[in-house]
Amino acid sequence: MRIRGGVVENQRPIQALFCIIIIEEALKKRIEAEDGLITLAKKCCLSLNEVKIWVSHLQKKKENCAKALQKAKETRARKKQQ
Repeated sequence: MRIRGGVVENQRPIQALFCIIIIEEALKKRIEAEDGLITLAKKCCLSLNEVKIWVSHLQKKKENCAKALQKAKETRARKKQQ
């Protein structure tokens, strides 16, 4: 990843990358209350609605990873029995 003039090579602003990291860290600390989201929005320079969208996306991603791990575990167990 190369940076030119504050923009990552694929044209995604660096700020967006840092916002994702900040929001992920906040979710790990279980900050989901409205006051916490407002603080996150200010910290990331995003609107409250955008922060809610990111939080929803990251939570769904976490759920899907957990489902995939469970499915893999079941598949390994089934193959081991055969």
